[in-house]
Amino acid sequence: MDLNILYTTDHNYSNITAVSILSTIMNNKNCRLHFHVITADFEEEDYRLLKAITEENEDVDLNFYDFDNFNIEDFNIPSWRGTQIANARLFFQDIIETSKIDKLLYLDSDTIILDDLVDILNCKGTVGAVPETVLNYRLKELGVKRYFNSGVLLLDICKWIEGDYQRKITDYRKKNPNLPLKYPDQDLLNVAIGEEITELPYEYNMPPYVLATGLNLRNHFYNDKRKYNNFNDVENKVKNAKIYHCCDFAGIKPWAKNNVNPFNEEFDKYMEIVNPNLNKEKLSGAKRILAEHKTLLYLILYMKNVILPENVIQKVENIQLKRK
Repeated sequence: MDLNILYTTDHNYSNITAVSILSTIMNNKNCRLHFHVITADFEEEDYRLLKAITEENEDVDLNFYDFDNFNIEDFNIPSWRGTQIANARLFFQDIIETSKIDKLLYLDSDTIILDDLVDILNCKGTVGAVPETVLNYRLKELGVKRYFNSGVLLLDICKWIEGDYQRKITDYRKKNPNLPLKYPDQDLLNVAIGEEITELPYEYNMPPYVLATGLNLRNHFYNDKRKYNNFNDVENKVKNAKIYHCCDFAGIKPWAKNNVNPFNEEFDKYMEIVNPNLNKEKLSGAKRILAEHKTLLYLILYMKNVILPENVIQKVENIQLKRK
């Protein structure tokens, strides 16, 4: 069985990408792995790092593609956190060699693979994704009935190309040039082709909030009125998680010094192999305090997701995005 996996990454995320790739290799021993890595601002040390992880395994091959040569400015898509590399996933058919690929699994660099991924290839549809755990206002804001997270995508190459899905996305942007895009690639996928996205099982893209404990936060965080997934849905998936997604947890990532992120232990296990000398990011101000005091952080999360009105949360999130 062959598994083709796509990453988009840059110099700042090379170590984190290496963790994801290593976790994939270590937990997928029964298939041939083909990694396709679209890079931006990569340095020689970054290439050496990823090659060192993959080159000793004969059932693994690694292919690099330079995104710096792709003229994405023509498509009027905003950058995300100062870089366009996240948007590269929308244009994969113009960047990587797809002629020998049936299905392509896209993974964000900040994913950690926990189990065999072969079964995901059985999912049908042109694009498969896991619904984002969002507040209801996000659905209203974009005028969509469902909203998917783009951190894990299963792409049927033939259907994608035959359906001209890349053009659907770029045409939508041309017709809606002033549509605010908070999360550019993710928003465009949802508004342009969201109705054609097939829902993947939740265990293939599990955010850190799912494992949050203390103050019984999980029970309050996931409720029918304010989240796409309810508590029972989430609770039944935790033990069968396939992919952890180290997306936002109050802005505190496992590669920063902290005592609160529920993915710390799993991340550190692989980083000890990838780069045992990694200096973890030092947080400052209020974020440093929250990173040291789990009860305080969970109390704030509880207040945000149970007590605060949705319009207040929306304003807070907008301010946070402007600061990034």
